Amino acid sequence: MKYDKSHPLRVVTLCSGYDSQCLALKYLKDSHPEFEFDLVAWSEIEDSAIKAHNLLFPEYEGRNLGDMSKIEWGGYRRLRFAHLLHPLPIGQYGRKEKRYCRR
Repeated sequence: MKYDKSHPLRVVTLCSGYDSQCLALKYLKDSHPEFEFDLVAWSEIEDSAIKAHNLLFPEYEGRNLGDMSKIEWGGYRRLRFAHLLHPLPIGQYGRKEKRYCRR
């Protein structure tokens, strides 16, 4: 399938962080101008990661669904790409702790 303006790649990311996946997709778009994607939704609860994401992708600021365990998935059936990043066990400020997407 060709992903262009009329049929963009619809993406949802979970435990998004600053969304390196979208940085890669933007790089792909820069290299192939006909390529198009739409970050339909993203899920992040860590405040510093949300701030970084919103700085990098202000156009998607209102699409953060928050805690992924509370998302109603019914409206996201026609996705072509969903990505879950497993968070590292290093918490904010470098403390070693177990952190997952849900608090």
